[in-house]
Amino acid sequence: MWVILPAVSLAIVHIAGDNLAVVPDMAAILGSSIYITTVVAYLVFGVLITGISAWIGVKTGQELIVVVRRVFGSRGKKLMALAIIAVCIPASALTGGYFSGWIINAASGIPHAYSSLLCITFFAVLATGGGNEFLRLSNYFSLLLIPALTLLAASFAFPTQPVAPVLDIGDVNWSLVLALIGYNAGGMRPALVVEAAAYLTRRKNKAIILAVVAKLVEGVITLIVAHIVIVAGTEGPMALSGAVANRFGAHWDLL
Repeated sequence: MWVILPAVSLAIVHIAGDNLAVVPDMAAILGSSIYITTVVAYLVFGVLITGISAWIGVKTGQELIVVVRRVFGSRGKKLMALAIIAVCIPASALTGGYFSGWIINAASGIPHAYSSLLCITFFAVLATGGGNEFLRLSNYFSLLLIPALTLLAASFAFPTQPVAPVLDIGDVNWSLVLALIGYNAGGMRPALVVEAAAYLTRRKNKAIILAVVAKLVEGVITLIVAHIVIVAGTEGPMALSGAVANRFGAHWDLL
């Protein structure tokens, strides 16, 4: 129980735009091949990278940047920082701007170009330390994600089709796999996993198990999200909200 509950909580923290926006929209485009693509990206490579990151934290007891500087010097630290920025900036622009802009556009009618800029500005303010109460409230609100997705999946009679036909390795979209690896296992996430594992060094291998289980839970949730979109037959952008509207009505899709 010490591992399961924290792992589920950590998985909820990790769930971001790629899980709830990018993967569902790709499911609407790729169809059934999104299943094996998601498995490879999240449950294979994502778990592997997470496990290695947690192992580094347990073995060193230090943050990733500190470890990189100790091993590779000041130049290594700078390269690591650039690598993190190279993932975080486009990821923030995509999910914090493009997809969030669609939500504001649907809710208010503000043109998408302006709503995207508004969202990026808002998230930038939050990133600098503003709106701490809003961040705390949104984190608590995110706890409703798992029961909400479970209810949505159940409403579509999950599962509704045999999985054997979609487990064809030839259907893996490797371009999307590479993009999702960079998105869901890159940027700040390895650094945060290393730091969390370093904090839990007294737990030793249990800290690694915690990180791996959390990534597995995140991958399973993402797989369920993709399946909901496939079953609902909705289209992007924001295909997941379309599935909600399909089942519960248009006034629920913004939730």
